[in-house]
Amino acid sequence: MTTVDRDTVLATALRLLDEVGLDGLSMRRLADALDIKAPTLYWHFADKRALLDALSAEIAAAAMDPVEHPLPGQAWPEWLADRARAFRRGLLAHRDGARLHAGTVPRAGDTTSLQRLVEMMIADGLSQEDTLGTVLAVSRYTVGCVIEEQQATEPLPDADRHFEHGLRVLLLGAQQDSLS
Repeated sequence: MTTVDRDTVLATALRLLDEVGLDGLSMRRLADALDIKAPTLYWHFADKRALLDALSAEIAAAAMDPVEHPLPGQAWPEWLADRARAFRRGLLAHRDGARLHAGTVPRAGDTTSLQRLVEMMIADGLSQEDTLGTVLAVSRYTVGCVIEEQQATEPLPDADRHFEHGLRVLLLGAQQDSLS
């Protein structure tokens, strides 16, 4: 039997997610892949939900890294759209990525760039309520689109174009709110 660290557990869990999907990923299967006993996993994660939340955070962090900060002079709608596109790519890169992410809660350290986005939106005239609603709507829209794509029995025609259209509609509506 071997000793493993948290990063190894996460990397193996992500590999298993891609191989067997969310429904096939179990603590026992993960322990077997790591050649450890299942209770050893609980040193790193309190339960399966904690493991899944950590996996989701890893996927999101990797996807969002290139868009962590706005480009110089970039307006919030463009930055939010770039973030939504990156998030979508990250979720699509992993089997059941959107199902995994649905219902997770961001870790405290994961909200720094989100705070910057909120500040930009409020400075542009959106209320705090509308700002948070817009960010949630774009995130949930993205997750929903990816769930549809990943659950489809065959590739959805024009998925990219349809995603972009819906994203544009959401952002135009939010911008309109800032003007009223």
